[in-house]
Amino acid sequence: MLSRALSPLPIALEYMAPFTHPTGRLLAMKGQKADAEIAQSKRAMKMLKVNFVKKHLFFVETENETCVVELMPVKETPGMYPRSVGTAKQKPL
Repeated sequence: MLSRALSPLPIALEYMAPFTHPTGRLLAMKGQKADAEIAQSKRAMKMLKVNFVKKHLFFVETENETCVVELMPVKETPGMYPRSVGTAKQKPL
């Protein structure tokens, strides 16, 4: 599953993880603050049963660094996720 400019990583994970096949991958395009978002996502990753795999760096036509954060499910996401509309943004994991 791929997200682009969806939201900060902890919120995007909550929306993406429940719909990712157990053998699939979650891919999130991120910018220069990717490392900070990965660090902020540790709790969400644990709760959603997702592991960080790798940060793939690349440069597009602009000079800005862009990356794709690759994650993978390690178990089925608990059935309580995603929470109701707006809750993930108001109270991120």
